[in-house]
Amino acid sequence: MYHTADTLRLDPANGDIDAVVIGTPYERIRYQGYVAAIGEDKISAQEARTRANLPDGSVAVLIFAHGAKPEDQDFLSGIQGVTMRLGNATLTPVALRRSGTSLSQYPDTPGEIGERFTGTATYIFKLSPSQYRASGTIRFTDATGKTFNLPVQLSKYR
Repeated sequence: MYHTADTLRLDPANGDIDAVVIGTPYERIRYQGYVAAIGEDKISAQEARTRANLPDGSVAVLIFAHGAKPEDQDFLSGIQGVTMRLGNATLTPVALRRSGTSLSQYPDTPGEIGERFTGTATYIFKLSPSQYRASGTIRFTDATGKTFNLPVQLSKYR
């Protein structure tokens, strides 16, 4: 639903956020099956569902981010105020999962090597059936203070 214009380049105007995606139970189960298959790890459909760890009636907002400085490994905790507004309802996450950080390169960054720690913060939202296909916004602030207000149309997802 969002990504920077050049995900291989650090641009301070973009803040710490590289991309934001929506994960539905269907998509996360498919993803777990894919990861298992490329790792030659045969798993059942039930095991893929268990590994997806996203209950029916929920959506995940996955935020891919990087540290503002080469030594910054705390950037994921700087993502604040994550909400989803659907119609007249403002939803807050029912769960948060943060990945560990890993070193990555942004090779298109002029004037520096472009190394930063990267990671993901996954926010889980519980939806009512009337919200499954709703439109609205996802709002949050990253560790640099940049505010994101992203449109979302859940009808686009399975």
